[in-house]
Amino acid sequence: MKKVIAIFFVCLFFVLSLFLVREFRQRIDRFIALTPDQTTFKEPSPTPTSPEAKQIDQTLFVPYWSLTSSSPLPAYQTLIYFSVLATNQGIDTTESGYTHLEQFANLSAGQQKLLTVSMQNSSTNFVILKDQASQKKVIDQSIALAKKYGFKGILLNIEVSALPFSSLIEQITDFNKSYATAVHRAGLSYSITAYGDTFYRLRPFDM
Repeated sequence: MKKVIAIFFVCLFFVLSLFLVREFRQRIDRFIALTPDQTTFKEPSPTPTSPEAKQIDQTLFVPYWSLTSSSPLPAYQTLIYFSVLATNQGIDTTESGYTHLEQFANLSAGQQKLLTVSMQNSSTNFVILKDQASQKKVIDQSIALAKKYGFKGILLNIEVSALPFSSLIEQITDFNKSYATAVHRAGLSYSITAYGDTFYRLRPFDM
């Protein structure tokens, strides 16, 4: 009896194998028989651009060290120049960002642009934030530079590595208020940048 059952399963396996092989060969034959038009992939058509998408501001970030050519900069809606350096004595006129200002102005003639004022040294920033006289120098001198070289506005890049004590948060907020008020009074726009992780890490910025 066991022998009969074993023979039955062997035959069943053999029949199923033949069926699968036959089916596989038929699928291969059908694929080979396809015409070239059926097997050619077409390039996807571009996504239609909505009127709203065309209004998106196209901005180019231009660090001073990238100014190696005498050719005009590419045409973008806004160029962001990076950067001049803020110190407790005002804008540093000896560092490379300042000395490249005139070159950038010549290469970007006729284009809308923003001047980045960089505050990246925490120790220096603490001094500025505690001293209104230092703040006034930074604000007044950066506005004068923006007007002299045809910038539409000022972008403050302030980076402070410290625990978010309420006193420090208040100092940064008050400084931004004073800066924005003076810049707007001068007829310029005012923007700020902050750490990308400000919203989920403890940073001393009241966004």
